[in-house]
Amino acid sequence: ANARPLIKLSIVWKKDGVPLRSGFSDYHRKLTILNPKLHDAGYYECEAILRSSSVPSVNAGAFLSVLEPPQLILEPERHITVEIEKVVDIPCQARGVPLPVMYWYKDATLIRRLNVPRYNVLSNGSLQINGLMPDDTGMFQCFARNDAGEVQTFTYLAVTSIPPNIT
Repeated sequence: ANARPLIKLSIVWKKDGVPLRSGFSDYHRKLTILNPKLHDAGYYECEAILRSSSVPSVNAGAFLSVLEPPQLILEPERHITVEIEKVVDIPCQARGVPLPVMYWYKDATLIRRLNVPRYNVLSNGSLQINGLMPDDTGMFQCFARNDAGEVQTFTYLAVTSIPPNIT
């Protein structure tokens, strides 16, 4: 138990070395960050000073990381028709913190387990299929995952031997 009056206790909160001006409660002993955003990430430090005392101040700090769930920023059309032997890029891009990892599925099977060298996940997250064959027809799903969550989108790819009729 601390019998010293709270009036003699001075608390200073800092974020990245800069004193904070709001978010305090309980005689400045508690800092609350409601609905933290990415700009709230940083090193937070509390310094407790006992005024009119020779006792040195006490500091404690912690780094706050703010996660952002994935958000899709580029999705494929719901239905894509492409001629046999052509190349198709199926777009799928996402942002988030940490940066999401992209996973592609064809007909509910993870693409990398299919061992089809014609299927390539590009650095931007999109899927490229080279030399389309009739067996490539199916449902393709793109999942973006990080520590804060997951989002997904899909398209149906139809491979045809007849050029699409554009009207």
